[in-house]
Amino acid sequence: MGSGGPVGEIDRIELPPTIRALLATRLDQLESDERRVVDPAAVIGKVFQGRAVADLVDEQMRRLVGGLLKVLIGRGLMREDSIGADGDLSSFRRLLIQDAAYDAMSKRRRSELHESYARWLQEAAGDRANEYEEIVGYHLEQAYHLRMQLGALRGSGRLLGEAAAGWLSRAARRTAALGATAAAARLLRRAAILLPDPGFARMHVMLELGEALLETGDLVEAGEVIAEADRLARANEDANAQAQARVLSLLRQFQFDAEAASVLTRQAAPQLLRTFTNSGDELGLARTWRLLAHIDVLNCRFGQAREGFQRAADHAQAGRNQREEYDNLAWLVIASVWGSAPADAGLQTCWDVLARAGSDLTLQITALLGSAVLKAMLGSTTEARDLSRQAKALIEDLGPSMFTEVAKGQTCAYVEMYSGAAAESEALESYRFLDGTAIESGFPHWPQCWRRPPTPRSGGLMPSATWRLRQRLRLPAISMHRFAGAELAPGCWRGPVGWPRLTGSPVRHFTLLK
Repeated sequence: MGSGGPVGEIDRIELPPTIRALLATRLDQLESDERRVVDPAAVIGKVFQGRAVADLVDEQMRRLVGGLLKVLIGRGLMREDSIGADGDLSSFRRLLIQDAAYDAMSKRRRSELHESYARWLQEAAGDRANEYEEIVGYHLEQAYHLRMQLGALRGSGRLLGEAAAGWLSRAARRTAALGATAAAARLLRRAAILLPDPGFARMHVMLELGEALLETGDLVEAGEVIAEADRLARANEDANAQAQARVLSLLRQFQFDAEAASVLTRQAAPQLLRTFTNSGDELGLARTWRLLAHIDVLNCRFGQAREGFQRAADHAQAGRNQREEYDNLAWLVIASVWGSAPADAGLQTCWDVLARAGSDLTLQITALLGSAVLKAMLGSTTEARDLSRQAKALIEDLGPSMFTEVAKGQTCAYVEMYSGAAAESEALESYRFLDGTAIESGFPHWPQCWRRPPTPRSGGLMPSATWRLRQRLRLPAISMHRFAGAELAPGCWRGPVGWPRLTGSPVRHFTLLK
């Protein structure tokens, strides 16, 4: 298909007056038939298909398009690129030429061509139309904005905006499923602009945008978007959408005050589960169970958390939401590693999750790092280090992030703590990244675990392991964390240095025993 569409934040270049005048003069010298070919090509993009241009010109001109393109190539305005899988490809010789031709058209003409090309692309793509969702959405979006500038939005203009928003929203879902949530958020913001009326369409877009902003960590904007989604849900008397907005609000609350969010979640969960069950909303059920499981994690009830994350993953799978399914499977690994189940059972969970991870690098990394910790617990230090190295190779492919550096640094600390050796180079690599990004990203406690001993509110074994590595293992190799009120379960497993597994009540205080 033609490759016309968005090229980033600057999809139009502001030409200097002298260059604009020079190119405009050159375009004005074209024959009228040549100009009728240049116009649709300029709307499609720098690269375009000859058959797409032919379908956008008057019927009596279609048979002339091929010859006219050759003339324009001879004039130095265009060039023939290649014969691609989707047909003949040509392009403007310079992007400046395309922009000058685009700017020379009236807004009405541009709007008509954008809309016509979007419809042509839908028909030409056929069963592959979903691959071109963002491009179709872009052209309909441009047609809408041009009509708005002309004051011609009544009737069909508003329908055009709704159609554009639909294509952009679908593109955002596909993008989010690939893990590119920042790009998905940008698409959803554009979709929201196209839907000024407070109807169901805007309500659903705002719910999706709120979710994407939570993923990217834009918590302030997320709060505003979720609040609007809730207002729209109430105005439209949509109980299920109100419940969805409530879940997103609770997820956001956990980022600021987990204790308060836990109380609010326990109060809201029964009604949320009833609402989502009655409406058959599998994604809503998945997120509610995830919230409840997170409360169990905060209170060190890892066995219950494991059950909650498994239920959440099952609901997400039933709802065909792979991203939500994978997120819960990642937490299932974490609960299996830090819970009271035997280490070999937790290891089997990690292998099962790894088999379901497909091509998702984040889930693969989580399963490999969890396996590394469990192998270290079982005394297989060599295998643990090998698994850590496999995970690190995937992290290099994925690129650094808060998740990867926290996971890598903490796992490295734990594995080496069990072997009685230090691996400062890899761990400090993670620390340098976190020290520069954690506070801005809303996770200031992670670098603090490196700077000072853990406090009663900074967590449990992972922060303590990090601190021990930070101190280059000055504490004796045989040490133990004591959690006040926690139940020791020494029969569950013992690592090579005799660390007991901890289960039971919330962590309220612990000390390091020398």
